[in-house]
Amino acid sequence: MPGHQASSESPYIMHVNDDVLKEIIVACMESADTYYGAGPPDEFKDFLSLRLNLRDRKRNLYTMIRVCRRFRDVAYANADIWASIAGASGSERGFNRLVERARRAPLTLVHSRERTLSDTQIDYAVKNLDRIARLSVETNESCDWAEILSGKSMASLSALSVSSFSRYTVSTRQYALPPLDAPQLRHLVFSDSFFIPVMAPRLRKLKLSGIRVIFMEPAHLLDLLSSTPFLQDLSLSDVIPSAITKKEQWEPCLGHVAVLPMLEVLKVHADCCATIITLLEHVKLPDALDARITFTATECDADVLALGRSLQHCLVNPVFDTVLIRIEARFVSTFEVYSNRDLGTVDTPGISLGLNDDKKLLEHVATLAEFILPHRIEHLDLRQTCESSVYNTDAMARALKWIAPSVQTISIEVVDGIVLDFLTDEGSPLDFSALREIKMKWPEQSEPQRGPDHWDGFRAWMKRTGAKQLQTLTLEGVSHHIDRWCLEHVQAILKEHDSKCTVVDKRITYGARINYEPITGGREIWDWST
Repeated sequence: MPGHQASSESPYIMHVNDDVLKEIIVACMESADTYYGAGPPDEFKDFLSLRLNLRDRKRNLYTMIRVCRRFRDVAYANADIWASIAGASGSERGFNRLVERARRAPLTLVHSRERTLSDTQIDYAVKNLDRIARLSVETNESCDWAEILSGKSMASLSALSVSSFSRYTVSTRQYALPPLDAPQLRHLVFSDSFFIPVMAPRLRKLKLSGIRVIFMEPAHLLDLLSSTPFLQDLSLSDVIPSAITKKEQWEPCLGHVAVLPMLEVLKVHADCCATIITLLEHVKLPDALDARITFTATECDADVLALGRSLQHCLVNPVFDTVLIRIEARFVSTFEVYSNRDLGTVDTPGISLGLNDDKKLLEHVATLAEFILPHRIEHLDLRQTCESSVYNTDAMARALKWIAPSVQTISIEVVDGIVLDFLTDEGSPLDFSALREIKMKWPEQSEPQRGPDHWDGFRAWMKRTGAKQLQTLTLEGVSHHIDRWCLEHVQAILKEHDSKCTVVDKRITYGARINYEPITGGREIWDWST
């Protein structure tokens, strides 16, 4: 039989290399993984997301070993496979079975999204700290991980995450505890009022967040950073005290500077710009920093100018060619500079300033642009900044003064209706002579929310200028049938002004035509809902 012949000619599984079969098993275990955040997964993101994936990985492993004896033999021969899911079984019997199969391989103990670590798992970890490779736990009154970890040595530890989601509150005594010695530690996460000193010379990624109860003494933070020369990713959120209301806590740090020569990603959320500036005075970043810098300030103050000056030396890398300005009422508004060539990655080189001040964001952009835009900006993403509800002609002109001359592409989102007065060729203080393309994104809206007036601002601009300098008008997002005549009107304006602009419509159609006949018969049905 042809089918039998094809089967006999296929490679027999007994002849496949064990390493290949192990890769297949591991790939199957991780096939359904989900990850926190955007961007491609990496070792750090895999660790943070283990609590989401641990149960599925265990289930997939048991599925694979039931496929055939060969898969089972390979799985049982590799202790590290079982060590990686040691935290997946909460029962004493199940956990002991996994530990037995893991033999002497360093264990991964991470609580799943359904439950925390069991008493059996915690008791084993406390008594066998040298066997733990990755550990993610929550501290509380019954289990004080500050006391457990301080002064200990964990030679196999590569990733550690400790948090406190209960009412349990630590005190300043934790800073005086002996440090945890973890020579192989690469990833460290402390959150929700937990912190102990750590000796981790090989640390690559450090994330400290939510230590609002007592805040972190700047001196302790600088001591930790000074001991991590290979640090690549630093995230500080609600950790450092205010440089205004807690100025006395920064005074002992005078002259203390932590040098971070390999830093690639820096994320800081603080109460105000002054706190961020003070931190930068005590942290030496690499010159010509090819990094992703994200700052968020809860309050905006007069220190925005000083912030621009302190960041100026970090932005001499010529890859930055894109500016994003996003105004979000009641949320953090953003001014961002990055490379358009790396849009698919979250940590692409660039700088992002999130300011909780939607009314003054454009003024802050005008202040900062002179300092942090040393190179040509080719792409300008205004998101909803051109919406008539938030548009300010004077503020827009001041904000884009340093940006406009080299801009070739502008991206705009249309929600209620846009204003493009700043693009007027005559009478505008801005020079957009290099502009060649406008991208307009139309979000998904139901028909009653969408009308011809959404196009008014754009059509008015085209009537004034003729859009003669444009080469391409790109429409993205969602198209409504109500837009049809508006687009025809735009094309008529282009023809009237002899514009060579090409309209590229990439929008998908809102709703769908459903054509079916029930068993009982009947006419076709139209459905314009989503």
